[in-house]
Amino acid sequence: MGPLVSEAKMESYLRYQGIAVREGCEEVMRGKHLEKERRGYYVSPSIHLVKALNPKSIYQRDMIFGPNIAIYKIQDLDEVTQVLNQSPDGLVASCIPPRERPIRGFSVKWRWAYSTGTARQ
Repeated sequence: MGPLVSEAKMESYLRYQGIAVREGCEEVMRGKHLEKERRGYYVSPSIHLVKALNPKSIYQRDMIFGPNIAIYKIQDLDEVTQVLNQSPDGLVASCIPPRERPIRGFSVKWRWAYSTGTARQ
């Protein structure tokens, strides 16, 4: 993984680690500044388990420039739509159902509306 573009972006990325914890996320892996022989603003990845959907959450709403993963435990497709629409930015998401309860018709029922930036069923 390469470095972030500037010291300011690195500091911003690291600040979000504290914001996630203060907002109640479980810290699985904290992103840190990495010292390398080559010059640059290298950081390690971060992983946070989001315990509750909160539309006022800075961590859940903002775009974080860096290797960050937020994991949500979602109950149904309506909640997937809520999570995706929480951020004004079009971000990346993956849906991994439990083996015993596959999501049937997911690709048919759910679409991403690129023009408006909102998820719809």
